[in-house]
Amino acid sequence: MENKMEEILTLDQIVTEFVKDESNQEYIEFLEQKIMPICEKILSKQPQELEKREWSRKVDINESIENVYQFLKQEIGSNYANQFINIIRQERYGNVKVEILPKSEYKDDVLNGVDEKGRVHIFFNETPYDMFAIIHEMIHKMNRVDTIIDNKRYQTKIAEYFSESPSVMAEKLLGQWLVKNKKISNNDLRMVENGRLEDSKISVREVLIQAELIKMKQAGKELTLENVLQMLTEKANNTSNPIAEVFKQETEEPLVINFLLSEQEMTFFEGQQYIMAQHLADNLKNRENPKGEFRLLHEANADKDTEIEDIIETIDDYNTEPNNMDEKDKIINNAVLECIKNPDNRYYISNLETIKELCEEILKQPYPEIEQEEWSRKIDINESIEYNYQFLKTISPMLAEQFLNLLNQHDENGKRVSILPFSDKYQSIQRVSDGQVFLYYQNTPKDIFTVLHEMIHAMNFYSLKIDDRSSRIFEESYISEVPTHIIENLLGKWLIKNKLITQNDYNKYKKWRLCSSKLVSCYLLIEKAIIDMKFKKGLYITRPRIVESIKKKCNINGSIAFSEEEEKHCYNELTRILNSKTLEFEKYQRYVIGQYIADKVDKEKNPEKAFLRFHNLAGNVNLSPDRILRIIRKDYQEEKDR
Repeated sequence: MENKMEEILTLDQIVTEFVKDESNQEYIEFLEQKIMPICEKILSKQPQELEKREWSRKVDINESIENVYQFLKQEIGSNYANQFINIIRQERYGNVKVEILPKSEYKDDVLNGVDEKGRVHIFFNETPYDMFAIIHEMIHKMNRVDTIIDNKRYQTKIAEYFSESPSVMAEKLLGQWLVKNKKISNNDLRMVENGRLEDSKISVREVLIQAELIKMKQAGKELTLENVLQMLTEKANNTSNPIAEVFKQETEEPLVINFLLSEQEMTFFEGQQYIMAQHLADNLKNRENPKGEFRLLHEANADKDTEIEDIIETIDDYNTEPNNMDEKDKIINNAVLECIKNPDNRYYISNLETIKELCEEILKQPYPEIEQEEWSRKIDINESIEYNYQFLKTISPMLAEQFLNLLNQHDENGKRVSILPFSDKYQSIQRVSDGQVFLYYQNTPKDIFTVLHEMIHAMNFYSLKIDDRSSRIFEESYISEVPTHIIENLLGKWLIKNKLITQNDYNKYKKWRLCSSKLVSCYLLIEKAIIDMKFKKGLYITRPRIVESIKKKCNINGSIAFSEEEEKHCYNELTRILNSKTLEFEKYQRYVIGQYIADKVDKEKNPEKAFLRFHNLAGNVNLSPDRILRIIRKDYQEEKDR
């Protein structure tokens, strides 16, 4: 290092400028949090044993391109393959987008890469390595974003933590495919992977040395020859291997420091990109869907909204050993995977973001005031039925007659409507099952609402016979709770108007209904959170990660916060999933939609018309979930909520 004495001040200035820039602080902190442990793992990794140090054969450049194309087509997706070959063939104003030249024609040590103008440069030697160089640089080109907004790059620096990861992961997947299809030998692949590991270790050295220079500057030390040499020596003597060896090598030959001086800037951040890439590629073997993981990072690479938390989450997840997960975490992961794989759920999953907004609106709703907890009086079940009949006549005489006819109707299973006293001794749950209605009464005003709710379900029930079993129409069930929730509000106002119940009775029932809707809103939000973990982020679902999601209020918007009671609902739903091994978000959505629309309709001038509209829609076998959501957005969401 003695020959660099005159330049040490320049090094001090370089590091000082880096530290003074506040925008670099989060990257420095991130290094300590996550990158350092990865560095040690990479340094500890040994190269694979080779049978020989020569390539198995020559590979013509056209064959290399064709093999990469076929890999993308067969393993990743035809859209990726088409994009790849279109870029290679692309030419604009006489300038090619991809320049592929023989390396032998260049005396200098030329490097593969994508330049500032977006042009790809690939230099080939007609060896198996060419295919890895092609896939690496072309993946860079395929996920490159150059959009400028307000004089700023669309891609954030945080997002660029992943900039090398898709390319290195693609190398890993390509290598496996080439060996499997006997395009290269296992020894060829080991040579490529050893080369990648060697480059990653260089990046580790680069980052570790620069990190210590940063610490020195933060501590107020001047980066003199003496101070820097002292730091390197102390680290070499007082740090455990393999990190100590890095500092020992730098004392003997200051490659990193000389490189900084030649570049005139810190390369701290760029080095971390390659460390991250090596870590993720090494751990692809632990992933449930390695090809899906590649696609996820490839597509997210240019995401301007990527946050530091997302990166930390991804790194932590790649450390997960699926075989070491406990049974409960495995149950949750399997339940979500089965849900995602089920084609019947595709509509419900795609619409969850919209439904989330409805959940948030419901959670904001205040409860009606209750003056006393007791009902004003007892009401005989026959009286409740009569009130329902009289009320329905004000909405539609035809509905009223249908109501009475259904009460007296019999089918092959016996009486269509079973009305029994409520009991804790057996499962007394109000329900409609295969067109059969089960009502359980307690002789309170609540019975009036319960009877009408379930009878409306039965009155708009439509089923198909499939394999001698009744199956409710998939689309129709999406809004099955809308007419029942609307009619409850209409009924309550009619009962008060006719002095059959008190306002407090109605408020008491309204509170119960809203409480139930808030309950399913919490259930739905936690299920959406765990679906997003798997479906959007490709993460393993763990209970600590779920707990963190609940603490973050399942990422709900605005100032909404879970109450203590609502948090309990989330944890109860987690317990239910563990016990049943299934998700129920499709059912929960129906109640959320029902409560949301009913609240909006309640403020309209003609809520009776809205009830009849949704009552008829609920029996429409041609109704799609997308159409229902269009109705919600058009008629019931305020402009600011869309």
